[in-house]
Amino acid sequence: MDWCEASGVEYLFGLPGNRVPDRLVDEAADDIRTRRALEKKPCQRGFAETRYRAKSWKTARRACARIEATTRGLDIRFVVTSLEAGSAEHVYEVLYCARGLRRSAS
Repeated sequence: MDWCEASGVEYLFGLPGNRVPDRLVDEAADDIRTRRALEKKPCQRGFAETRYRAKSWKTARRACARIEATTRGLDIRFVVTSLEAGSAEHVYEVLYCARGLRRSAS
């Protein structure tokens, strides 16, 4: 990420989860978990974003979370990005999940 920032290259990387970023999206996670239970759905998905700084990073960066509540519990996945535009949902679902997709040359 440091190299990308120094070189003017935008980035979007998966971020291993841990308790610190999970706590930063607690409020959104609680809302999603509660809505799932009240609506009696098997699964409820939502998104949130925060600023996160790992111990090895020199600065806080934008972290987008995909939060999924199921009958089995809560699953939170994060990406970290230099992109400032777009909602957390757009960054995660459209940009991050599209990685590796190839378009056919038509």
